[in-house]
Amino acid sequence: MRGSRCLVAVATIAACALPAVAEATERQWFFGGSVGYAYIDETYAWWDGGFVAGEMRYGITDAIDFSADLSLGFYPAADQVVPSVDAGLVYVLDISRFVPHVGVTVGLSDVVTYGCPEGFRPCGNELYPVLGIPAGFDVRVTKHLSIGSHFRYGFMLFGGDATSQLMIGGSIAFSTFPGDPSGKSTIPPPARSKRPDQPGASVK
Repeated sequence: MRGSRCLVAVATIAACALPAVAEATERQWFFGGSVGYAYIDETYAWWDGGFVAGEMRYGITDAIDFSADLSLGFYPAADQVVPSVDAGLVYVLDISRFVPHVGVTVGLSDVVTYGCPEGFRPCGNELYPVLGIPAGFDVRVTKHLSIGSHFRYGFMLFGGDATSQLMIGGSIAFSTFPGDPSGKSTIPPPARSKRPDQPGASVK
């Protein structure tokens, strides 16, 4: 965990030395992943663990992205894994190579208990609706590559032992967009008509 934090810090410092690259997020597709520390809060205890996640975002406007996320939290001390899926809207402040973002999502988490100490709790799974708050801070290394931090807090609703889940880690994302708005236009310019006094111009 400590090593991954150092790697993210070093990569961030290196990215700061690069020329600024600012691109509007409208019509861009982002595909990325993250890994890091996680904990789950339950009525009788809270448990440390880790997570891996994959994310897809699409720029609806320059400032608003649609986001969909798949994640897996794992808690060995609790004999639990928590697969989750959610989707929502994210506000993106994309005015330089440093890109903070925060949003609101809704989804489902399935708390799966595979270890069953007698008299402690039964094996099985509990499905929870989740209200999530994702956030992060990305550094655009190149036009199509970003690295950064990932944060997600989920309120696990409507009963059961679990009440919330937190994920904090490092992330990497690749972006692409059809009809690259920063590239050269493939549409030829309109032909210029000659004035009557230019050589080769016909006079009616």
